[in-house]
This record gives sequence, structure tokens and C-alpha cells, in this order.
Amino acid sequence: MKSKKGGLSTSVIKTIALIIMFIDHFAAGVVVRMPNLHDHLAVYQWMRHIGRISFPIYCFFIVEGFYKTRDRKRYARRLAACALISEVPFDLAIYGKVFYLWHQNVFVTLLAGLFAIWALESVRNIKEMSKGVKIVTSLCTGVGFALLAEVLFTDYGSFGVLCIIMMYVVRKLTEDKIKFWAPVVLTAGIVVLTILNYTEIWALLGLPLMFFYKGKKGWNAKWFFYLFYPVHLLVIAVIALCLGVQRWGLF
Repeated sequence: MKSKKGGLSTSVIKTIALIIMFIDHFAAGVVVRMPNLHDHLAVYQWMRHIGRISFPIYCFFIVEGFYKTRDRKRYARRLAACALISEVPFDLAIYGKVFYLWHQNVFVTLLAGLFAIWALESVRNIKEMSKGVKIVTSLCTGVGFALLAEVLFTDYGSFGVLCIIMMYVVRKLTEDKIKFWAPVVLTAGIVVLTILNYTEIWALLGLPLMFFYKGKKGWNAKWFFYLFYPVHLLVIAVIALCLGVQRWGLF
């Protein structure tokens, strides 16, 4: 896949997605708990609608990262580490609990999606396996990881993993075949998410970004993108605590 001249790099699009994610989580962690929510309900709803843009974009870059990383095992370890350190900040920001077992942060979803497409790629590369057996095995693999997401209570659940799988499949079918493959891939994932919740259709507002995606990494800020997630959640949790709209508990 050739990179475009000009356009938007991975770093630029991820930064935009971070800002959108902060808006969404601020609404979910602070605004929704304000005592006079009915006075600014429209603002809250718009913040959540706009927030739908970020998750599909991160799913898109999980698929991109799967192909472009030099070391997939190290990539998976980074996602796992971020999932681990983000769980307490996520639970505090969204539920006001140090430990909340019934909803895991989005990095667990992204990690499950990464393992799912990794497994699918492995099945695809088995030369001794017939096409029919590969199809059945791939379907079982996809369903298996989707069910795992449900068992683990990950953010977006099975649909989050299926979104990543769909993007992986569509990317395989479209890369180097059509000019604007990136928005097609993103749209495919959004369709899956919309089945889960019709409000996910707002994620289509992120399509213009993908029309300008140039396939290049951009500035080297790898750890910034990983660490922003737990840090911004902790900031939101502290703001809610200081405003008196949330109390923290252990469980």
C-alpha cells in the first residue's frame, strides 16, 4: 500500500480521536452526574454523540498496527500493559469504584480484537488446510473471540471485537484495489457497531478524516497515545470528586 503525499498522518488522526474521546468521557464521568443535568441535557447528548467517532478510529489503527508493527508480540504486550494500568482509572472515572468487575476498559477490547485478527491471519496462512476448512475455522475463531469479549465484560463487548474483525476483512479486500480504501474500512466497522446501538451511526462524522489518511506514521509519540488513556480517565475521576458529584468506593 503506497502512502499518499500530504494528507493526515496516523499521529494527527489519533490526536483528534484523543480529544474526541476526552469529550465523551468527560460527559460520561462528570456531566451526567451534575445535579441539574436536565438543564443541559442537550449538551450532554451532543458530547456523547460526538464521542462515537473515537472508538472505530482506534479499531482501524489496531488493524493498521497489526500490519505495520515490526514486532506483533511487543505490540500485544503494550496493549496488555495499557489495559492493566487503565482499569482502576476507568472504574473510578465511570463508576466511582476502585474495582468494578462488570465492565472492562476499551484496551481489553482492542487487545482481544488484535488476538482475533492475529488468529485469523494464522489460519489464512496454513497452506495444508483446504479453503472450506479455513472458512469454517475462521468463523469459529471470530465467534470465539467475540464470546470471550462478552465473558470478560469488555467495552463494546462482542461488537467491538467483530468491528475489528470486519475492518481486517474489508482491508484485505480493498487495499491497493480502490483509492479511498480507508473510509470504506472505517464504514464497515461502524456498520457492525450500529447493530449494537443505533447512536453509533454518529461515528460516520469521522469519515472525512479517513479520506485524507496518507498511511504514514507521523511524529513519534507512541507512549503518549498509550498513556493518555489512563491519565485522562484519572483526571476526569479527580474532577468529579472535587466537584462533589462523585464519591469513590472500593467496590
